[in-house]
Amino acid sequence: MKHECGCDSCGAACAEEKNVHGYRFEIIKIAAAALLFGLSYIPSMSETVSCIMQAAAALLTVYGSAIEAVEKLLEKTINEDVLLVIAVIASFAIGEFGEAAAVSVLYKTGELLEDFAADRSRRSIKALSEIRADTANIRDGDTLRAVRAETVEVGSEIVVLPHERIPLDGVVLSGGSFTDASALTGESVPLEAVPGTQVLSGMMNGEGTLVVRTTQLFGDSTSSRIIAMVEEAAERKGNAHRIITRIAKYYTPSVVGAAALIAVVPSLITGIWHEWIYKGLVLLVASCPCALVLSVPMSFFAGMGAAAKKGILVKGGLFVEKAAAASAVVFDKTGTLTTEKLKVGKTRGYNGFSENDVLKFAAAAERVSTHPIAAAITEKAELFDISTDYGREYEEIAGKGTRVFALGRDILCGSRRLMEERGISVPDDGAAVYVLVDGVLAGSVEIESETRKGASKLVGRLRSLGIKKIVMLTGDGEKQAAGTAAECGIDEYYAGLLPEGKLKAMEKIKSESKTVLYVGDGINDTPALAYADAGVAVGFGTQAARETADIVLTGGIERLADAIAMFRRVMKTVRFNIFFIFAVKLTVMALGAAGYAPIWAAVFADVGVLLITMLLSVGILVKR
Repeated sequence: MKHECGCDSCGAACAEEKNVHGYRFEIIKIAAAALLFGLSYIPSMSETVSCIMQAAAALLTVYGSAIEAVEKLLEKTINEDVLLVIAVIASFAIGEFGEAAAVSVLYKTGELLEDFAADRSRRSIKALSEIRADTANIRDGDTLRAVRAETVEVGSEIVVLPHERIPLDGVVLSGGSFTDASALTGESVPLEAVPGTQVLSGMMNGEGTLVVRTTQLFGDSTSSRIIAMVEEAAERKGNAHRIITRIAKYYTPSVVGAAALIAVVPSLITGIWHEWIYKGLVLLVASCPCALVLSVPMSFFAGMGAAAKKGILVKGGLFVEKAAAASAVVFDKTGTLTTEKLKVGKTRGYNGFSENDVLKFAAAAERVSTHPIAAAITEKAELFDISTDYGREYEEIAGKGTRVFALGRDILCGSRRLMEERGISVPDDGAAVYVLVDGVLAGSVEIESETRKGASKLVGRLRSLGIKKIVMLTGDGEKQAAGTAAECGIDEYYAGLLPEGKLKAMEKIKSESKTVLYVGDGINDTPALAYADAGVAVGFGTQAARETADIVLTGGIERLADAIAMFRRVMKTVRFNIFFIFAVKLTVMALGAAGYAPIWAAVFADVGVLLITMLLSVGILVKR
């Protein structure tokens, strides 16, 4: 597949890489042409032999472009191959065989170097396709049998041997090991895999053997989703890319016409054909648009490849631009700024009961329950070493609470609604759980979401990047929202919102800010994710959030600041490249028209500046 300008050296647009043999052939061909060109200037060489060697050097390097140029002209398209062939033919026509050889050898050398530079960036993204294991091991009696991973159903048991890549998302049933998730999250710290641990496809298993129950089909597993996102990203171009491509469509025919006018009109008037055709050649070669057309996608491509290594997946250059221009960031609370894990907040005692009494009785009632709130209460009680015993008579009241006879008491633990149903009046203290002991209100327990480590640091980093408007939206109550916002350092928040409420809040925020990012992970976040200038999903969240989002932070929410900083560097590089290319081209074109620029300078104005900008994009962005 050719690039819009017709060049086949752009890593972002090539359908597949040149193979090793192709590179070797190109290197040998260019080296032979360069040798002929160099030998042609031996002082003892006759002028005729020198011209023949120079012509041979030009033809050796340009013949492939000549075939491509004929195909493009038949399609009524002008590309860089057409420009190169015109330049060589015109040089031959005026007897400048050395110039013809210089143009073709220098151009093809630059094109080869561009391929190498492009490959470095291309490999960083192509490597992602290698994180997916295509086979899975299942038990067949006493032996293991490898089957295609795409045939494994959800709920199946697979065996992951040491140093194998995990083929499907699942939960560890038995065995123990450490896994390397760096290909997914960008983090090199090994993760422990023990029974009950969730593992993701694409992780590399360590020394142990794991038995895993699958939770996703092959096509829905983490590695497959990453590959799909990367493939989609190549098709979604940024505004800068689209504008430059549109300009190049009209720019190339225009400069060919201008070069023809410079070569022909003054020659007809003055009769000095050699001088004006040479000036036209300089303009023709210097004005070739490939440097402009290729440098922009290469900058985006290099940036997205470098981001992917850090666990930041972006669905195209358009969203690189949006993230770089962000002036406001809006966070969902639950699952984004907070973890799924709940914790006990403030405990209150009433009617003579102490806080420890309340926690002790609540833990006695909740110890058997598997509800997340119950787990938080029992964990807190264990932390304070409050001993409790199991009740013989236990009752779980679905969705409301629990009742148990323990510690010689009748204990009822549950929600405000449960208490009101039992005719017990409770204070409006914002608690989630109330405790009744022998019919008397003993106290209440607040339940809070656990704020993610690094959330407050992230907010600080965003402010240091110049993002002044940082907002939190949540469906939780005012008190819980205020606590999380204060802990994270967020001044503006909206509480008690349903999905449509979040969307209305987003409309207000967007009316006050130029470019808004929304960060969330749940189904109820999808309207806001879609409405934002760029939606950001944390981890792999829900499928709905992942598919709606434009950027996915597989390495965790802390990567958001990294993404914005990196994408700003991408856009800074894009702007510099465009300015640099135009400045060099216009300078050489002006000097060429005045007769002060040789044709090698024209070659540098395209091939040279393209190579420089590609190295800037690939080198600086990948290393930082």
